[in-house]
Amino acid sequence: MSRRIAAAAAGTVTAVTAVLVFAPAAAAEVDVTNTETVQVYLNPDGGVDRARVYDQLDLTGTGSVDLRNPVTTDGLRNLDGFGDTDTEDGEAVLRTDVDGEQRRRTVSDFEGDLPLSVSVEYRLDGEVVDAEDVVGESGELEVRYRVVNETGETREIEYDDGTGTMVTADETVYVPMVGTMTTTLPPSFTDVSSGEANMGGDGRGGTRLTYALTLFPPIGSAEQEFGYTAVIEDGVIPEATLSALPVSPLDSPTYATGVAGYEGGIESGIELTEGAQTIDENLLRLRDGAADLLGGLIQLRDGAQQLSTGLSDQAAPGARELADGLGGQLAPGARELRAGAQEFYQGVNGELAPGAQRLADGAGVLADGLSSRLVP
Repeated sequence: MSRRIAAAAAGTVTAVTAVLVFAPAAAAEVDVTNTETVQVYLNPDGGVDRARVYDQLDLTGTGSVDLRNPVTTDGLRNLDGFGDTDTEDGEAVLRTDVDGEQRRRTVSDFEGDLPLSVSVEYRLDGEVVDAEDVVGESGELEVRYRVVNETGETREIEYDDGTGTMVTADETVYVPMVGTMTTTLPPSFTDVSSGEANMGGDGRGGTRLTYALTLFPPIGSAEQEFGYTAVIEDGVIPEATLSALPVSPLDSPTYATGVAGYEGGIESGIELTEGAQTIDENLLRLRDGAADLLGGLIQLRDGAQQLSTGLSDQAAPGARELADGLGGQLAPGARELRAGAQEFYQGVNGELAPGAQRLADGAGVLADGLSSRLVP
């Protein structure tokens, strides 16, 4: 048994698709696949006009089945013939024998919650207008579509915060939905441009626009906005069709690559976090060293201030007192000493020198007398 969603492409403005698979109440050797497609007709502004669910049962194998299919019974019709579909307690009931393959199809009104919502905004010559105001008008038309994945539920998830610690957080989790929206603009729409669409001709003079939607994070976004601009004459509202289905990102080759990329990014993020922690530890050491250096500089500043204060308050006044003492006492004494020295010198020259001369003369006379008497 498989679970899948198929797309339906019909609608005045858009069509939304959903599929569920149900197991039969009793299945001998019969595989049962139940595919449900929700087709929604919307008004030009995106409001729901009517919704129907197409149910298809594929039975393969040999044996008897007693299947109770929980579908809406309002407006229930058999699409394989004119016979009625049996119902019990608000469920479609199928009891049959299978030998090979069988297929049963029904359609009924859809009353459940739609997985997607659509809104449309129209601007004519820059002014927001209703859809009916575009009909028959000319000018520059801008159309913006907004598609939202409405399946989000808040759940508690657990993950590694990058440091080896598992943490929990409440996050919004969505059913992975992907889809395409297509619209064909008539030949009266010229100078068509779009920043989001793949554009091409339709072979009849019109322009076909296709938008690819990935409506779940982190690969895409649960809410996407896109559109086009065109110059119109005798304006109309072109039909647009939205087909969407849930996917399994891990099984889809298209999205598995993106998932692998995110896993690699997570691993790189963990390594980056570990490296950042090492850097943070070194920065803490650097911070502590800077704090020590700052403390030393503060002490040096305080010592310099104390030295400056001591020089200003004590050494400088003492130097001034020393200078005053030298100028007021020592210098005059030095002048008196010089005067006394000059007087001493003059006394030596005026008195001692003549006496020395007389002494020398007397010594000469004594020598002569001794010579004459001692030496005949």
